[in-house]
Amino acid sequence: MGGTNPFRIPDSDDRLDGRRDRRGGSTSEDDPPLCGLPPRELNTLYLGRDAQGVGLGSRLLGAAIGDDAAHLLVFEVNERAQRFSERHGFTPVGEKLLDPGTGLTERQWVRPARVVDRRGALGS
Repeated sequence: MGGTNPFRIPDSDDRLDGRRDRRGGSTSEDDPPLCGLPPRELNTLYLGRDAQGVGLGSRLLGAAIGDDAAHLLVFEVNERAQRFSERHGFTPVGEKLLDPGTGLTERQWVRPARVVDRRGALGS
């Protein structure tokens, strides 16, 4: 099930406030795991400044990867994205990397699959 899976959540004015994309990148669900990373990669999840802090990012993340194990890259300068990733069970792994397109350093973050018990509580 690799490839593009577009998903949009409009705000009350029917504007697009966020976008998530899991196409492209270094892996897809059809690829073998890369260096021990989960096969699902979240390639893009961006929100407009006005849409941050209201739960939209969590909804987009849930629509993109659900409770599956996944990995993503986060720029070192993006502390807000690091806090968001940590809140959703991701932890940084490996060495810092240099993004050739921006010249910024980034880290790989990984989350194991999350399990929902019968009472609806999440665990990893």
